[in-house]
Amino acid sequence: FDPGNGVVHKGDGQTLSGGAMAKTLNTLAGAYSGPRIGSPEAEGKDGMEVAFDYLGGFDRGPDGSLFTLVAFNERGIFRTAPDGKTTRYAGARGTGDRPYENQIYPLSPDGTPAKEAKLGNEPTALAVGPDGSVYWAAYGASSNNYFIARITPDGKVQRVAGSDDPQAKWADDKPAAQTRLGGVKGILPTADGTIYFSERGTAYNGYHARVRKITPTGLTATVAGGGSDASENEDLGDGEPARDASFGIAYG
Repeated sequence: FDPGNGVVHKGDGQTLSGGAMAKTLNTLAGAYSGPRIGSPEAEGKDGMEVAFDYLGGFDRGPDGSLFTLVAFNERGIFRTAPDGKTTRYAGARGTGDRPYENQIYPLSPDGTPAKEAKLGNEPTALAVGPDGSVYWAAYGASSNNYFIARITPDGKVQRVAGSDDPQAKWADDKPAAQTRLGGVKGILPTADGTIYFSERGTAYNGYHARVRKITPTGLTATVAGGGSDASENEDLGDGEPARDASFGIAYG
């Protein structure tokens, strides 16, 4: 979006005037008060009557359902169906009023049923793939071990990228599930099986933010970022190779 001219650049060469866009804001789910998302009282209620808590991401599914990632007290994924009813989609519920506060939970093993699984800690991104798989990012055994995982269409957990092995190294052209990731901030699964993700700078990637991908064969690769511009005030470098550019923090 170009705020100076009020123009949205759609990414395919087309533009849209900000003045032509609708000015109506509609609430899809969430209430100021009511049963908190993830509580037994909220299960199956209309999403407009449920109080959502610390959203880590959201996306639309192929059937129009709204998936939301709750990142603090519940650490679960919830689905608001086209009829408005909100239910837990993934993430086992703990006990007590704030079941996950100040506790560390690694990702459950591959094949664990979604509603019985631990989804990791402080989730940071969610996306729904063309086949209905629900992807999310979080950290696992420690805050240094980020991962991307998904709920498969048949309702099972599967790690996609990021290893909990403390000896694992950050690397390109390696099996994604065996390498270390930086802090993942956004995920985009595509129809050809490629999964794009943004990664903030950490000690493991040389403190250089990047846009990366997981190929359909399961290998990691850098798409953009990781380079070094001449000064901190230089822009991202129009015309230079994408992997030579230096990003600040890559979101989305």
